[in-house]
Amino acid sequence: MSYYGPLGAAWTGPTLEEWGAMADVIRSSEADLGQSLLERTLTRREVLRGTLLAGGAAFLAACGTSTASPSSSPSSAASAAASASAAPASPSPVPSESWAGVTLQNFTGGYMIPWLDAGTAAWKTATGGDAKENNVDFAQKQIKQAGIIATQDSSWDMMYTTAAYGYIPKFGARLLLPVTEDVFGDLSDFFDNSKKDLTTPDGMLRALPLYDSPAVWGWNKSLFQKIGEDPENPPDNYPALFKLAPKFKAAGIIPCVQPWLATQAILFAQLYFTYIWNSTGQPMFNPDFTQVGFDNDMGKQVFSLIEEGFKSGFWDPKYMNITNEHDAYKLFGQGNVATIRESESPVLTGDMAQFSAKHGVRQMPGYASGSTGSTGGPDGLGVSKFSKNANACWSWAKATFSKEIGKAAATTVKDSTGALVLYPVARTSLSTDPDVIKAQPLQPVYTLQNKGQTNPWSTPYDTTPVFNEVIAKMIDGTYAADKAHAAAVKGCQDIIIKYLSS
Repeated sequence: MSYYGPLGAAWTGPTLEEWGAMADVIRSSEADLGQSLLERTLTRREVLRGTLLAGGAAFLAACGTSTASPSSSPSSAASAAASASAAPASPSPVPSESWAGVTLQNFTGGYMIPWLDAGTAAWKTATGGDAKENNVDFAQKQIKQAGIIATQDSSWDMMYTTAAYGYIPKFGARLLLPVTEDVFGDLSDFFDNSKKDLTTPDGMLRALPLYDSPAVWGWNKSLFQKIGEDPENPPDNYPALFKLAPKFKAAGIIPCVQPWLATQAILFAQLYFTYIWNSTGQPMFNPDFTQVGFDNDMGKQVFSLIEEGFKSGFWDPKYMNITNEHDAYKLFGQGNVATIRESESPVLTGDMAQFSAKHGVRQMPGYASGSTGSTGGPDGLGVSKFSKNANACWSWAKATFSKEIGKAAATTVKDSTGALVLYPVARTSLSTDPDVIKAQPLQPVYTLQNKGQTNPWSTPYDTTPVFNEVIAKMIDGTYAADKAHAAAVKGCQDIIIKYLSS
C-alpha cells in the first residue's frame, strides 16, 4: 500500500483518494541518483492505468506459468501478453486437489494484478480452478465494500484490503474471515508488523500481506560531509538532527523538505506526527479506537519536539506548502537537500555499492537515540465471509501468497519502460534472499524498519483535519507546543465521541 503520491498542481494523474499506499513508487535506471531520483517517477495509480500491466508477461514467465486470464478487467492485458511468451508450467506448491469448474471473483487493486495473475496461473495448473482479478477503482473501493456488507453479497471471493484508510477497523471483522494456520498453514514467515497492521481490534488476522513498504529515511552523504559530519553515520534522532540545522543553513544547504501542509494532500500533518509518535513505542489510540493514546506526558514531549523542529528551521519553512511529496523528492534530486523521507524508493541499475556511494538510507529517526518509528504499507487480500467458495479461496491463497510467487514478483515485474516495479516483500525468508536484495535495494532497510513500530493507526473515523489545523497553527506561531497538544487531544476526542454517538 502505498501511502504516499504525486498530486502537483499540474498533475493529471489520480486524486489523493486514489492514492493507496502513502508514497510515490520512485524508480530510476540512471547511475546518478541525485539527478535521476524523481525525474522518472511511477506511482501505483499510474501503474493501475496500464503501464505495469503491459509488462506482466515477463513476470508470469518467471513464475513458470502460462494462462490467459478470463477477466475483463485490466488484468487481461497482462495475462494475454503472458500467454504468448510464458515459460513451461512449473507451478508453485498448492494442495493436490481439484477445483475444476470454480472461478473465483476477486475484488482487487490494479497495482497487484500481475502478482495475482501469476498466482492464479499456478493454481489453475495445479487444481483446475480459475480466478478473475477484478480491478475496482480505488475511489470506489470503500463504498462498494460497504455495499457488499449491507447486502451480504456472495458474488465476491477474495477482497482487497490495506492497512491504511480505515479498512481494517471499518471492514475487517464485518467483511473478512479470520486467517488462521488451520485454513492457510504456517504464518510465521510473514512480517509480524505486516500481520499486526492487518489484524482487527478483536485480535484476528483478517488478510495476508502481498508486500509492505514502511517509510524510511534518506540523506545526501556529500552534504553531511560538507558541514563536517560523518556522511556514513548521521544522527539517528530528531533532537540531534535539529541541532545541525544552523550548520546546514550557514552552508546554503536545505536541511529537510517535508511538506507538512502540502496543498493537495489531506494527511501529511498526521502522517509525519505518527512517524515521530511511533518512535515512542506507545499506542496512538487504544485497540478499539475509542480513546486517544497521546493524552499524556509523552504526547506533550512529542509536540514539544515538533515545535523544536519548526523553530530550528530543520523542516525548511519555505517548503511547508509545496504541492506534495513528489515535489519534495524532485528538490532532493537536485542535490542541495540534506535529508528526505522515502518510501517505495528508487530501483537503480547497477550494484548496491554504486547505490550506497551516492545516497544513504536507513531507519527513520526517532524521538531519542536508538528509537525509530514509521508507518507500514501492507496491501493484501482476505477471504470474504459471504463467499460461497471459501475453501477454494484458501487453496488459491496458498499459491498466490507462496514464497515462489513472492520472489518472482520482487525480482521480475517491470513496467512498459522496462523499469522494475517495487513489490517490497513481507516475508522474512525472502527479505534476506540475495536476488530480492539485488532487485530491491532498500529491502534490508525495510526489513529493519519493520522491526520498529509501523502502525499507521488507521482509524474508522477521520482525524486528519485536527492535525492539519493544529500543525498549521504551530507553524504560523499561533499555537505553542502545550496548546497544540491540548487542541489535538480535544479535537480527536470530539471526533471519537461523534463517531460513537452516530
